Amino acid sequence: ARLLTSEDKFAESMYVLATNAVQWNTINIEWRKNKQMELYVTRKGNEHDRHLENEIEKILHENKLLFARNVKSFKTNQNNNVNIDNNQCGEIDFIILDTDRKHLIVADSKYNKTRFEGVGYRQDYSNFRTKNEPQLFRKLKWINENKEIVQQHFDKIYPNNNLAFNDFEVKGLFIINTPSFYMFCSKYLTIAIKYLDRYFKNEDIYPDITVEFEPHKFKVYPYPYFKES
Repeated sequence: ARLLTSEDKFAESMYVLATNAVQWNTINIEWRKNKQMELYVTRKGNEHDRHLENEIEKILHENKLLFARNVKSFKTNQNNNVNIDNNQCGEIDFIILDTDRKHLIVADSKYNKTRFEGVGYRQDYSNFRTKNEPQLFRKLKWINENKEIVQQHFDKIYPNNNLAFNDFEVKGLFIINTPSFYMFCSKYLTIAIKYLDRYFKNEDIYPDITVEFEPHKFKVYPYPYFKES
């Protein structure tokens, strides 16, 4: 076997390990035998998840949106919580009331690795399609079937607001830390956090793309641009 390397390869490898590996629980199997290293990697992963969620929360506050974060159970009028941290639903990162659009948004935040090549984008696409989309589908199904419980929960955490969203449409949303090709062919709206503020200000972050494929003949591609036919 042969290896293309250079005198700077070790430094480059350490940089990638520190910035694009440890936070996603990616280390050598041999290193996992060290209990302290395993604990460190787990802590860094949890910190990164919270970092993205904290940035999302700032944007929601700035746009004066009502929301619930890291929901594992719902408060009810009977003062007994309804647990959803199970295989019927699962913990929901954010439930957001978008009153302008009359949307009840069920949002999952995903802190993905930064990608620089086609193989990495393909891996993101596969992860979303096989894992993240089914998880979000279960959450949307549960919320759709239990709007009254969600209403009671928001009445409890926002007692001074006269809330009513039975006629709101339940929408799924992925919020990601870095752009990915999946954004353009997603089943559910997927937004990089850089554009989240613009979205809640009702700006069109995914405008139609118009292509002139022959002189004076145009075809319009709406979002998602690369959806399956």
